[in-house]
Amino acid sequence: MTALDMFRMGKDTLDIAAATGRSEAEIERLIHAERTAQINNFKRMRQAAR
Repeated sequence: MTALDMFRMGKDTLDIAAATGRSEAEIERLIHAERTAQINNFKRMRQAAR
């Protein structure tokens, strides 16, 4: 399960950090990077469908 999955399930970033053994700042960066990647993939798929 990714940090983003845990975040979507309602876990706080501090809880995710404790569960994964990473810092809260690193968890926030991971969540941001995963969201950005998903948005970019969605944009690419929409562009390819045209």
